[in-house]
Amino acid sequence: MQYTDPHRKREPLVSVYITNFNYETYIRSAIESVLSQTYKNIELFIIDDGSTDNSRNIINKYSSLKNVFIIFQNNKGLNKTNNVALNLCNGEYIIRLDADDYFHPDAIYFMVKKITMSKSALVFPDYFLIDEENNIISQVKRFDFDSEVTLRDIPAHGACTLISIDILKKIGGYDESFTCQDGYDIWIKMISSFTVTNINKPLFYYRQHHGSLSSNKFNILKTRSKIINKYLSSNSYESKSTVAFIPIRGAKHNPKSISMKELNNKKLIDWTIDSVLSFSAFDSVIISSDDIHIAKHIESKYPSVIFHNRSPYHSALNTSLSHSLESSLDEYSINHSLPDNIMLIFIEYPFREPFYYRMAIDYQNLFGTKIVESVYKSDSVYYKHDGKGIKPIMEEKLRLERDVLLVRAGGIRLIDTNYFLNTKKLTSEKMGHIHVDEQTAFCINSDYQLKIAELIAKNSS
Repeated sequence: MQYTDPHRKREPLVSVYITNFNYETYIRSAIESVLSQTYKNIELFIIDDGSTDNSRNIINKYSSLKNVFIIFQNNKGLNKTNNVALNLCNGEYIIRLDADDYFHPDAIYFMVKKITMSKSALVFPDYFLIDEENNIISQVKRFDFDSEVTLRDIPAHGACTLISIDILKKIGGYDESFTCQDGYDIWIKMISSFTVTNINKPLFYYRQHHGSLSSNKFNILKTRSKIINKYLSSNSYESKSTVAFIPIRGAKHNPKSISMKELNNKKLIDWTIDSVLSFSAFDSVIISSDDIHIAKHIESKYPSVIFHNRSPYHSALNTSLSHSLESSLDEYSINHSLPDNIMLIFIEYPFREPFYYRMAIDYQNLFGTKIVESVYKSDSVYYKHDGKGIKPIMEEKLRLERDVLLVRAGGIRLIDTNYFLNTKKLTSEKMGHIHVDEQTAFCINSDYQLKIAELIAKNSS
């Protein structure tokens, strides 16, 4: 049914645009989902970005319809195409639909209602994940931004998000220097000055398949890092001093220690040290260990690195790392000013890229958290025992944001120095996080995993 209200003012015009590149299999469903919206004051732009399949013939069948505009262009990429749509549209609000996804019939109605009532700059809904055959895999349910969210570090979906055109133009539209993560770029610009909100209704169908852009996680995360850094640089955020702190238990207290073993003809400890030294933003690098062999190795190979002689008591297993960190800071402060932040970096993750250090620092600057942890989002099925048997922690068909499991991975933890010295804690109630890719998340804590790492290193070189 179409929703009508005789007392309501004229429905604002909504500009919908569909971006398509070689999605002949899905483009018809996307177009039809717009044309069948219960909300009718819509103009539709279908932008084909240089397809070489049969997309053009399918799209041309809609050319005679009122308020449907078709653009065929040479391949420009996502953000340039977004700006093409922004410059063409006449509406009060704009929303993108990717050609392999489609709307719920009431999607525009509910989003317009929410954005106007809340006077927000941007509104986004929950959604269904579907496969290539339109089967629903699960429903993704976000937190309620009106009542639950205080840390707005998880962005809206890039597509299927309704945005005020005036505000979108005010923040400069889409940054064409980035080839993906348009939604993250807009989100970062929006949250500092404008109200954003959401609807806890699944209003679009998001397709997961091998050709989708979201499958390249490493490039997505690297682009996110660049987006945050560019935003902070252009808005003159104060830079903070950071010291890298690398703790290593020696063989005396950890007989299974592999820090001095070889990985692709290079000591495991050196993988992390070389990575850290390649990142110029660290004021100093501190290695904390009780192992004399590590001390001699650092002295001979890395003269610029500070070695902190960790006491045997602080090196014992199951002893909090906070003791060693406090001791090393006391020693460091004798000849140096205390840094704003300490970044704990663990050698068990040799494949991390240096941009993750920048990402953690920038995240803290942007969101103001005391601690930032590197994590990996787990898609595994986890169970808990309730006395009667095991039960899945998260229902397979309903993915609640509050139930998503994030695994500590990547070996990075950034801590505000004053917070640590005042509390002696390595965690806080308001912790932030950065996601890492699968290779960065690979952890080595056994000889078996070291052998696997050899294969990864050889294939990556």
